[in-house]
Amino acid sequence: MDDQLKAQLDQQDWLDIVGRLTLVALNQLKLCGYCSRTKDGTAAPSGCSAEDYALTAIEKAYEGCMTGKNKWEPDRGDLFPFLEVLVRRLITDDKKKYTKCPTTISYETEEVDVATDQATAELLNALYDDADDGTQELILALQEQVGNDGSVNWGEVQTALKISKHELNKRRTHLQALLEKHDLFQKIKETAT
Repeated sequence: MDDQLKAQLDQQDWLDIVGRLTLVALNQLKLCGYCSRTKDGTAAPSGCSAEDYALTAIEKAYEGCMTGKNKWEPDRGDLFPFLEVLVRRLITDDKKKYTKCPTTISYETEEVDVATDQATAELLNALYDDADDGTQELILALQEQVGNDGSVNWGEVQTALKISKHELNKRRTHLQALLEKHDLFQKIKETAT
């Protein structure tokens, strides 16, 4: 057991971290095509909520401290980005585990084609996993900033990310290259038909 690392973990502001990680989990769940429209408030087929994923990531950070496997290394970076990666990995692993044959789910008056949502989510996950940290932040910010009509206020995105216009343009260029690499626009159209 790494006592020094455990002491560093014990000194963290866990209330703040859990809140921020829960938001990360919500965004990842949206990216995976899940939402919290079920009666019991769960967001994923595993029955876990966004907060459950956040707490599980923290548990894994402590487990890593005890076992020495997959542990946070403070000299390689801050704790929060390490936990973000754990949350995203937990959700994508659950998605793979619980992805079954396509079915249609009814939510009151609305029909959602799970096969299309899952195929689109898989394409978006591949895009996200292939992106660098800056482009991943842009993808998550776009989820929050895209209007119902598909429009984007890039000024609001820039403000949300707290980056310069030059940096925003650089990230947009990276995102465009990834979209072209994964031929995402065409694949989404194909899954929708």
